[in-house]
Amino acid sequence: MSEAQLWLALPLILRVLGDENTEQLLDRAQSLLSQDPDLLQRLVAVSARLELIDRLRVERIVQGQEVYADREWQEVDQLCAYLAATCIPIAHPAPPTRDGFSGLIAALPTWAQDWLADCYVLLQGGIDQTPIERWQRLQVGTRARRIGQYFAWMADRYPRQVDFEPWDWHDRAHLPPALLDAAYEFVSLHEDGDLGRPVEITVGVRKGLAEVEIVRFLLVLSLRAQLDLESPLAFLDSYWGWRTFRTSGLQTLRELEANLAHLNRWSSQPLHPRSARADFSLLAGLAHQAATQLTAQVQAATQHHGLDESCLNDYVAAVGRINDQIDEFNLRCADPVELDGKAQAETALFSTIVADPGTADLVARMETLHRDLNRVLDSPG
Repeated sequence: MSEAQLWLALPLILRVLGDENTEQLLDRAQSLLSQDPDLLQRLVAVSARLELIDRLRVERIVQGQEVYADREWQEVDQLCAYLAATCIPIAHPAPPTRDGFSGLIAALPTWAQDWLADCYVLLQGGIDQTPIERWQRLQVGTRARRIGQYFAWMADRYPRQVDFEPWDWHDRAHLPPALLDAAYEFVSLHEDGDLGRPVEITVGVRKGLAEVEIVRFLLVLSLRAQLDLESPLAFLDSYWGWRTFRTSGLQTLRELEANLAHLNRWSSQPLHPRSARADFSLLAGLAHQAATQLTAQVQAATQHHGLDESCLNDYVAAVGRINDQIDEFNLRCADPVELDGKAQAETALFSTIVADPGTADLVARMETLHRDLNRVLDSPG
């Protein structure tokens, strides 16, 4: 890798491994160019694939669905977890007598092995053969090693077979009580991917945590260790704080785009004549859930994310004022019998909102916030 190629790859490396000590990471990456070019190449390769995975998961994230919400998203999660697992031998190469998966687990600090052991429940043969309590009684180190073996099994199995689950597999009523009450989301994988054959393994992942995110975190820890960057227990909070911020940021970007389209439709109402009698339905306001959540995270952040807090607060407040007008209109037109003239009243309301100078300010603020949020999300964590 040439020095020019390194400078092209540095932004990618920073986005994947970056933290508050960006200068140290930059210096270490540059020194690798002459001291350990193989490690630098592995670092770039893993970072590139992790960034690809992030892009594949953007739609999954902005939908706001919970982990394993339906079969389609489950398949996206499994694909991304497989892609992340294939990075492990790249990030942590091992001699022929060992494999990168067990080597990565063994190299984790104690606190990271504790965290990993708490993320998974692996039931060989399913819950009928391996009760959850038997897994939980295992030593932390044993559970961590078996999770590493599971990663290797997953990376080997995925290219050879496909697992199909019926569309209603995630109906909670179908789960055994022990799985239903656990703090994990479970998926059962059958022998040869055939539902008619016995369960090979039941995998439980802690609720609210996608499996690919677990593997990603372990890869980041491994690469940071090889770069001689410290990752103490406090790194756990800073890393997941940034990943949570990123999720809310992506959801806020989607909200901004949807709200801007909403306002544009309102401004074009006069171009679409309607009858005097409208159908009975409540007017929908502008979305603000993700922006409100992001506001709380920015206010509670221990590190500066580079986002203008006042601009975000003003945006949420302006959306609230518009929604107050819509709520008042919905209350006033709540009687399904009195629908005559409702369409014209809606058009008049939209015209009033669009003509308000505050709405023009809101649109300008939305465009600024969209630009700044994109910039922040593309920067190192």
